[in-house]
Amino acid sequence: MTANPDFPLPRSVKPTAYDVTLHPRITDAQYNGSVEIDITCQEPTRVITLHAHEQININDVKIKNIENNIEITNISRNSTNETIFISVEQELEVGVSYKLYFVFNGPLQPDDKFYRPDSDHHIGGLISSNIRTPVSTEERWYVRIAMVPKTLRRVFPCFDEPSFKATFKISITHGNNMSATSVMPIESSELVEDDLVSDHFLATPPLSTSSISVLVFDFETNTTMNANTISGDVSVNFFNRQEAHLIKSPHSTIHTTVKILEYLEDYFKVPYPLSKLDIVGVPNLYYQTASSSLGLVTTLEYFLNEGSDATGHELCNQWFKHIITPEKWELFNITDILCDYMLINIRNKGIKMSPYYMQKGDLYNMFASSFKSQVFWDSYDKLRGTWFLEMLNSSLTEKTMQTALGNLIKNNIYSTYSLDILWEEISKQAYADGTLSETISVQNIVQSWLKNQRFPVLTVTRNYDENTAQLQQHMFYHNSSHKLTEAEQEVIWSIPIIYISKTEDTTNMVLPVIWMTEKKMVISSLPDADSFIIVNPTDS
Repeated sequence: MTANPDFPLPRSVKPTAYDVTLHPRITDAQYNGSVEIDITCQEPTRVITLHAHEQININDVKIKNIENNIEITNISRNSTNETIFISVEQELEVGVSYKLYFVFNGPLQPDDKFYRPDSDHHIGGLISSNIRTPVSTEERWYVRIAMVPKTLRRVFPCFDEPSFKATFKISITHGNNMSATSVMPIESSELVEDDLVSDHFLATPPLSTSSISVLVFDFETNTTMNANTISGDVSVNFFNRQEAHLIKSPHSTIHTTVKILEYLEDYFKVPYPLSKLDIVGVPNLYYQTASSSLGLVTTLEYFLNEGSDATGHELCNQWFKHIITPEKWELFNITDILCDYMLINIRNKGIKMSPYYMQKGDLYNMFASSFKSQVFWDSYDKLRGTWFLEMLNSSLTEKTMQTALGNLIKNNIYSTYSLDILWEEISKQAYADGTLSETISVQNIVQSWLKNQRFPVLTVTRNYDENTAQLQQHMFYHNSSHKLTEAEQEVIWSIPIIYISKTEDTTNMVLPVIWMTEKKMVISSLPDADSFIIVNPTDS
């Protein structure tokens, strides 16, 4: 039977807080732990359903209210949906809080088994990686939670959907020769055995499961700088292997990170919420270049020679994926689009980053090819979304877009958002700024661009006698011999009409006076025949 990890959980109960303890053991490639989940009943029920992947062994389950334990009548699991069902004798009451307690253990997954390129789903969870140093045969290890959607259910039982926001208090037990980091700063540490330490981290703000991670490592090098943020200084902590000699200038990476962090705060007018940000360079991530939870970015040490797109991308995700979160797993690509759009703005402010992600020229070349792989379409959809945001930036103004994205975060902080909410925020701000007529919405515009796989070509024919121009749009094909089908001929995009003209000694850009929403239209009141016009001069 085909697995269905997107099986939606019932809304009869919701989590409000997790208290998690994890103890990864390198010696036998196992880990054990416990989790106490505070839940609130929203609908009368005798069955609690949450996620727990079959690779987790559940050793004990308890549920209680304030006064006493509640009898469990049955526990069953569904490996297809990656869920566990807990049936209780006493019906849970609406509005009442309960505590759900699990003891569990599971395997540490080798990092080269984390992801199958031929699959839509990763197969990781708590990942272990070993390193051989270049100067000895000694093996060194680090352990991490793979920071990708739908992975926390492979580490401990949880309500693993973006809309289930809760606080997380995490404790990690590890060898005293290792260090641990997570979302929050360490609150306290204790020696539990001669060679074991438990680090207890502060409770997080309300977060989705995709915003949680831990990392246990023994990297000696540590560099710290302070970012001057709205809410005070943030310690930016940089960790990497001492023997990783390829890292020539870690301070430049730190400086870039600090600049980006300060820029994003100023752009969104939303403070970075934590007192620290950890950036850890590791030798390999297998099919990833960087990943993040709130407060923790893991990146390939290769990219730490200089600030890279990959690290900058994850800094943007602190706001777009963690402070706010897409409401469904299938919407998580929108964070890539928003982050790539912000990377363009960051570069435009003179903050240098080495490019990693696919650039426009690469995609043009791929689009011209007759073979289109799934990798192409995934990259194409993301880049097309970024182009659309650039087009809105050019036509609605950068000020409108900046304010709208800031409002998106402020109005949904520690909550979730949808595409409709994103487009509505941009529309509302454009109406308020007078950069978009209230007869048209951004949602209508976006539908015409993102539902079609192709791009339009705009043909402009001037009438110099009447100072007008006829505009006509049709679908672009790289192969000029391709004859458009009847359906392709009917496709219409909403195109902003912007033109540059020269009057006297000044060259002016005229912002959209109209959106073209039909196959043909005429614009009037153009400059006389002696003056040029350039229609839609921007890259978008």
